[in-house]
Amino acid sequence: LKVGSSFQGGYASPTASLVKYHDAEKWNANYTLSVNRYAVPDHSETHLERNDGTVRDRVSNSHYDREGMNATARLQLKGSAGESLTLMPFVAYSQGTTPGTLQATELNNATTASTQTNNHFMVARLNGQWKRKLSSDSNMEWKFNVGGWDSHSKSTQNSLNPSLLPWTTEDSRTQDRSVNLGGKYANVMGGGHQWVSGAELEHVRRTQTILGQYNFGNGLVSANGSSDLHASSMRHALYSQDEWQLTPHWATHLGARYEGLTTEGFTGTTDVTNRNSVFTPLLHAMWRPDPDSRDQVRMSLTKSFKTPGMATMLARRTYSKDPSSPTSPDTMGNPDLKPEVATGLDVAVERYLPQGGVLSASVFHRRVQNLIRNVTTLESGVNGRWLSSPQNISEAVTEGIELEAKFRLDQWIDDAPHIDLRNNLSFYRSRVLSIMGPDNRLDQQPSMTANLGADYRLKSAPLTVGGNLNYNPGYNTRLSAEQLTTISQKRVMDVYGLWRVDSSTAWRLTLSNLNPLNYNTGSVYSGNGVTENSRTQNQSWTNVQILLEKKL
Repeated sequence: LKVGSSFQGGYASPTASLVKYHDAEKWNANYTLSVNRYAVPDHSETHLERNDGTVRDRVSNSHYDREGMNATARLQLKGSAGESLTLMPFVAYSQGTTPGTLQATELNNATTASTQTNNHFMVARLNGQWKRKLSSDSNMEWKFNVGGWDSHSKSTQNSLNPSLLPWTTEDSRTQDRSVNLGGKYANVMGGGHQWVSGAELEHVRRTQTILGQYNFGNGLVSANGSSDLHASSMRHALYSQDEWQLTPHWATHLGARYEGLTTEGFTGTTDVTNRNSVFTPLLHAMWRPDPDSRDQVRMSLTKSFKTPGMATMLARRTYSKDPSSPTSPDTMGNPDLKPEVATGLDVAVERYLPQGGVLSASVFHRRVQNLIRNVTTLESGVNGRWLSSPQNISEAVTEGIELEAKFRLDQWIDDAPHIDLRNNLSFYRSRVLSIMGPDNRLDQQPSMTANLGADYRLKSAPLTVGGNLNYNPGYNTRLSAEQLTTISQKRVMDVYGLWRVDSSTAWRLTLSNLNPLNYNTGSVYSGNGVTENSRTQNQSWTNVQILLEKKL
């Protein structure tokens, strides 16, 4: 049993969960039931300047309040040797509200707006796995996943001056149903070979209905109507690989995967069909200098891919809750997207320490084709609005080095306290080839990340303390020849204490984001005769959590 609450920005978020275990000769099971309430405030300030003399300030205050429950279970039935059936149902329900206020000023004009969002969400799924040993050197594994989710969201923005803050109301209902089937066959053959082959099939069906009314003032746009989406996708995949233990020192994996995806739908205005397929070979090699040691060097030459999701391709138009501009455009999907395909080379060295712990270093280089990125354009016409939609824009190259170390301090310094350290440091570089530099990097990729963590268990008391420091530097990203985004540095410090009252009872106190900093983002657009600079400052808070853990 776990019972507790966290506190953030003046709001409490209580939670409780119960886990029950059963173990018998022919079956075992566990069940989890959780209930929670989550509340968090949100405060942001945006300042916008445009070359036509427009100066605009916007202040947003709101808080999110959600109540929910979820239940999971895992039941495993044991048959003859090597045979088992596992069933894993999952259900969850949540409902939330987000009331708020907006204030906007532009030149000598000012207005306010009240906002409210209500949402309900429910999901139910059943996962299953059946394993069967066919012979002494072969086995078969089947998996399935069936279920779906429903969501209902109503949002309003009641503005006193729609030209400064649009007046909008939307009622959205979405239903998603899916089934996934997969089978895998493995056969151990002579000469150190193990052949693994399999197939996967997934079908998703989604319907969405949105009733919306929008008033943007000044006669620019006033829309009343509905938008319906009916879509389905079918994914099928085949793969096979040979896992070969060449010598006690060397092992290789050589294989290939074929995957096809067909997405069809009606977006409310037109019928669309998108078909894509990708063939991806792979080659892995592993070398162990000492077969009796876990130390190893891993090398991989792969071709991987990322298919755009249904929402990315078929998303209906979503109108901006601010006046349309290059830095606050409407958004819409693109049914003509192709998958991103990346060809990569990875090399990793892992050194396992005698007393526990690991040191590792890895480097990678990848070339990405059909890179997907949101592109902002101005629609034609007198009242044309700014629109952002995903496009396959170019090729990109990315590379990096990742270092990780986990060990106890006294393994390196004699008579040092028994402090467990966990550290990682990574450096990245990327270039989008169709965009001139500098800063033509991939989205959301800083130049480096660093993480330092430590845990220490006191000898004089049943107390364990620890902490973690995470740092990401600020950086700029040139999205296109016209648009540049900026992201400020992130520095987050967490500490915790775990007090074990006895063998079955413990108290845990966690302080997250101990030194809260404002998180700043910016967007600059210069093109089509418009130069616009928008900067947003988001406030963050310390989160304090206290939790009782009890074994019943």
